[in-house]
Amino acid sequence: MSLSARSLVVGPLCAALLASMTVAVVAGPVAASPASPVTVSLQFDDGRDEVAAARILDHHHIPATFFVNTGYVGTGGGYFGWKDLHDLSARGHEIAGHTLTHRDLATLSVPEQQREICGDRQALVAHGFAATDFAYPFGSYTDATERIVRQCGYSSGRAAWGLWGSGCEDDPSTCPYAVDPARLDDRWAIPTAEAPIDLTTVYDLEQVVVNAEQHGGGWVQIFFHRICADDCDEYSWPPEQLDAFAAWLSARADQGTVTRTTQQVLSSAVHPVVAPPAAPAPPRGANMLRNPSLTAVDGDGVPRCWELTGGTSWSRPGGTHGRAEQVVNSGSPDGYAALAQPQDQGECAPSVYAGQRLTLSLAYRSSSHPRLAVWVHNDQGGWRFWRSGPVLAPSSRFRRTSWTIPAIPAHVSAVSVGVTLAGEGRVAVDDVDLRRVGPVAAYPFGSHRQSYVRGALRPSGARSSLDAATVSVYRAWKSAFVGNRCGHGWYEIYSPDADHPYVGEGQGYGMVVTASMAGADPQARRIFDGLVAYVLAHPSVHNRDLLAAEQNSRCVSDNGSDSATDGDMDVAYGLLLADKQWGSKGRYNYKALALRHIKAIKANEINPRTHLLTLGDWSHPGESHWWMTRTSDWMVDHLRAFRRATGDRAWDVILDAHQTLIRTLQSTYAPHTGLLPDFVVATDSRPRPAPGEVLESPDDGHYSWNACRDPWRIGVDALTSSDPRSAVAAGLLTTWARAATSGHPERIASTYRLNGSVVDPSHDVAFIAPFLVAAMSSRTAQPWLDALWRNVAATRVDPSVYYGASIQLQTMIVASGNYLRV
Repeated sequence: MSLSARSLVVGPLCAALLASMTVAVVAGPVAASPASPVTVSLQFDDGRDEVAAARILDHHHIPATFFVNTGYVGTGGGYFGWKDLHDLSARGHEIAGHTLTHRDLATLSVPEQQREICGDRQALVAHGFAATDFAYPFGSYTDATERIVRQCGYSSGRAAWGLWGSGCEDDPSTCPYAVDPARLDDRWAIPTAEAPIDLTTVYDLEQVVVNAEQHGGGWVQIFFHRICADDCDEYSWPPEQLDAFAAWLSARADQGTVTRTTQQVLSSAVHPVVAPPAAPAPPRGANMLRNPSLTAVDGDGVPRCWELTGGTSWSRPGGTHGRAEQVVNSGSPDGYAALAQPQDQGECAPSVYAGQRLTLSLAYRSSSHPRLAVWVHNDQGGWRFWRSGPVLAPSSRFRRTSWTIPAIPAHVSAVSVGVTLAGEGRVAVDDVDLRRVGPVAAYPFGSHRQSYVRGALRPSGARSSLDAATVSVYRAWKSAFVGNRCGHGWYEIYSPDADHPYVGEGQGYGMVVTASMAGADPQARRIFDGLVAYVLAHPSVHNRDLLAAEQNSRCVSDNGSDSATDGDMDVAYGLLLADKQWGSKGRYNYKALALRHIKAIKANEINPRTHLLTLGDWSHPGESHWWMTRTSDWMVDHLRAFRRATGDRAWDVILDAHQTLIRTLQSTYAPHTGLLPDFVVATDSRPRPAPGEVLESPDDGHYSWNACRDPWRIGVDALTSSDPRSAVAAGLLTTWARAATSGHPERIASTYRLNGSVVDPSHDVAFIAPFLVAAMSSRTAQPWLDALWRNVAATRVDPSVYYGASIQLQTMIVASGNYLRV
């Protein structure tokens, strides 16, 4: 098969040829041949709300296959909603894949094809459909496209030509009347008859079937673009003609001709979901656009990451050093042209999130009145025109203009911006700039500039919907627990369900969260600096570069004023995040503070013999807790960050000690569950789970309110480091949890023995949410991951329960693809 694209061209001439050729075929001796059994599959492309078609099919008891562009499901504009598709499926029709947005696949890069094809199937499966079969938009594909369809989990691919009646009649040797589904030459490019258009008659379609009956039988696919009664285009067919053809086809059963869906004919296997690749990281710098000066040009002469629509002619005007693009509309007062980013799945179109404000500016020269414009990408992957900007005045020389775009609406994940020209005239465009309004973080929430390891899963659905759900939980968490009650210009995290109203663990959470949410919250840096001020004002009595773990209602450190390791780990990581986001030239030198904090952790919270984290700087040789450690403090990805930040190889030894102990504990005490205990004792000899209460409760040796964070912490390292040890540990936890609950996250209990037996049968998001992160590194866990996400995202933030809400939010930051590695 050639590597060149194959595409279907339809029109009146083709239809006329179809009619004349099929009539000739059935004339003479052919009609006298005995009929053979034929299976016909009627198919409907694009996911249009074909109420008339569905009613006709049901009346004649004909099952059909509906190939759907999921980017437009439920968006109006004549498309099916998800309930409509479920109703069709319940009545025996097949729901199949047709890409997210019906783009010409042969013109796209391999990753962009994967996003369109895999993303479409992922959405269908997430809504309960098997999605075994696929149809190429426009009938356009390459060998690479076929491989992608297969890799995305589809069991077949349908072309848009190749059977008699699709324009191939000039070469009968390569133009069969039907195919044998058991002996397909290419399962990923199955031939079909041409789609009926407005000039196609019922007789024409009948002859496609008759020809197959008279030439040995087999399988015939006939697909329709639109069934339409009024105000229709040339690719439509009237409902009365479909009704007549369906009636004729039903009566044909006496001759052995039957109707089946594609899946029924092929008995297609249902394969696991394959997630589409992440979009590339956005360009560095404030300008969100790729190739903003239009300098880079592809082989077709079009500026890379730009699309030229309409227009009489396009050119590079003189005097611009080949950087501008000019369009001319002439000879038609109704002419239209547009220059904008391709409406893709992230390869070029810049990512945004709801509520964001942007400014678009560019240089232009025009003889008429062009306008700035914005198209928006919904959270299912589809596109629509959103709004026009101000009308631009004519100008004989290049002049700069700008427009502050209204706040991005809900359920929008990307935009395409540019210039439109209506009517006659010309416009040249150069140096386009799109940037965020207000202070900018280097990695604003929702930009997804960092990707996880290859093969990592993410919850099904568009990234914008995952981002929006995370932002919603963040706002509730912030409202409940972030405040400046203590005065002094501080911000602090309030912990009403902890032993003290302010705890070091909470301040660490707050620093990591606010640095991660920069861009989604314009107050993020101010809150972060307030948290830094609070941390600096509450040093540990043992090392002033560590944080005192507990403060009372008067915001004064008490209960020894010493540290807790988990809070210090997150404080140090949060400072590194702040340096990554904002640099260190503002109110605080974040990097210098981070290095001081990391040095203090190494000096006061690491056992120099075991190289394991201690419980805090209060533990020392000769004290009963010196040979103990808490598994939830083992933030392995933080240890890697400390190594990168300091260059100190001692952190490699520390990291390996913790990875070794995770493996030892899982293999020795939890080989079938992977569960770790809250506390480990005897780290100087034979480390083992605590034999009852050693610090907090009788459950100290169980998987309880500390260790519940372990799947999150281990999972993060598996997603960001490619360390197989973390991937194995997270995989064991995932396999057990999914099996133990039969795939129902709400059944996860609140405390287990390490063998998996339940101690506390109650349920809490603090135990459920961490498994969300662990599941992302297990390639076969997509349904389990989706179930976890639905559960966690739907859990309301209780303003009296800081602990569970903080874990919930941070796991959602990871699962939505917004966790930053430093």
